[in-house]
Amino acid sequence: MKNIIVRPVLVVLVIFIALTFAVRAQVSDLLTNPGFEQPFPTVSGTPPRQVAQGWTPWHISGGASASENIQPEYYPASDVTNGLGVPRIRNGNDAQQYHTFYATHDGGLYQRVTGIASGTQLRFSAYVYVWSSSYDDVNVSELPGGVVVQVGIDPTGGTSGASPTIIWSQPTIEYDAYNEYSVTATASGTAVTVFVRTVVTEPVKSTNIYVDDASLTAVGVPTATPTNTSLPPTATNTVVPPTHTPPVVLTAPVPATATPVPTFTPVLPTFTPIPTITPTQEIIIPTATPITPVPTATIPTDSAFPGTVIHTVRAGDTVGQLAALYGSSVDAIIQANGLGQSAFIQVNQVLAIPVRVPNPVTPTPSPAPIVSIPVEPLPGTTVVNGNIVYMVQPGDTLFRIALRFSTTVSTLARLNGIVNPNLIFAGQALFVPVTVYPQPIPPTPSPATYVVQYGDTLFRVALRFRVSIVALIQANGILDPNRIYVGQVLLIP
Repeated sequence: MKNIIVRPVLVVLVIFIALTFAVRAQVSDLLTNPGFEQPFPTVSGTPPRQVAQGWTPWHISGGASASENIQPEYYPASDVTNGLGVPRIRNGNDAQQYHTFYATHDGGLYQRVTGIASGTQLRFSAYVYVWSSSYDDVNVSELPGGVVVQVGIDPTGGTSGASPTIIWSQPTIEYDAYNEYSVTATASGTAVTVFVRTVVTEPVKSTNIYVDDASLTAVGVPTATPTNTSLPPTATNTVVPPTHTPPVVLTAPVPATATPVPTFTPVLPTFTPIPTITPTQEIIIPTATPITPVPTATIPTDSAFPGTVIHTVRAGDTVGQLAALYGSSVDAIIQANGLGQSAFIQVNQVLAIPVRVPNPVTPTPSPAPIVSIPVEPLPGTTVVNGNIVYMVQPGDTLFRIALRFSTTVSTLARLNGIVNPNLIFAGQALFVPVTVYPQPIPPTPSPATYVVQYGDTLFRVALRFRVSIVALIQANGILDPNRIYVGQVLLIP
């Protein structure tokens, strides 16, 4: 009889313990919809944005051209029609994705959380996947846009991504995998706001961001400060929660043996826009003199970065910015210069920057223009050493300049010693082979046409008709891939 009675009691006890731990697990995460699951309500924007319930999209607008700091497009990760076509979901049934096409952005997602005890130490983390590429292989980021990822906490509960009160994590550049990013801060009021932020520093062809598995947890409770000195010192810490009620994470006392988590000291205490990276060398007219290579014995061999350039550190430089500037990676620069995990650099320090373009075999690059019949340059055009000198205008890219002068990006890069084809700047002087002539690109006749609808982008049209974006651009004489309009008739090659 005793065994018959004891067994049901044990079963009930096990179920009670399991439910208790389940309740504690549920209340430990303070976020709403941390897994970015359905539904995805539509939020106003151009185009309208589909964002996981509980989260809000944000971005910082404004730039010198229509392709700078634009609003990203937001969709569920499971949406393979409007998104990239690859449903990158880390856990659960969905995740959040947002992307830009031939453009930069500074923004992401945020969520404001209330009911926080002032002085509570909080940890926010999220998993972010970045694919950014100048090409079409969705599994590899080739010549990416220097995408910087950060997560942040505004201890005051503000909702502006430009607020100087936000405590940001270390800026990091990583591609082609879900990586966890985290930050710790102390609430200064009863509400905090958590941010996921990505910054595209160069307008490459496609940049897609995926976010999943976020969490906000209390890692320390506020330190009690008596407001009435006549009360006994221990009076504020004598109440013990009833044993039948799960403890509230935000107000439960810390065990005596617990080691307090140190307050996170932000690397960027004030908001510093990352998208615009000012080149560290003033270039008036490019020369054919190659950059002096570092002896190969001092640089580890890396098939991804076969070339090397020398950079002298200026005030404000960081390893992350240099990686984006030269199309390199943080790890490659650290390894090549033996910097250690801190990646500490000093002004006037000489760095070897591994780059994707091999060092030239001969001192003088040999251009390979498409047009072989010489033509006279336009009147008033400056010609130096047999080459046209073109001054880069705001909004220019090397791709657009190559189209205008009927040459190739690789020809311009070789002729001007450009190690990162995605990085040119207004006022920069470029050599263009004198054997080419600036002229518009005529459209290629095709019997198939498509009328642009509201919300269309060139990226979506290319996906729909299974053609490359380059083919659409050439067939329709498009100079700015970001500018197509409703009612426009596109030729489908």
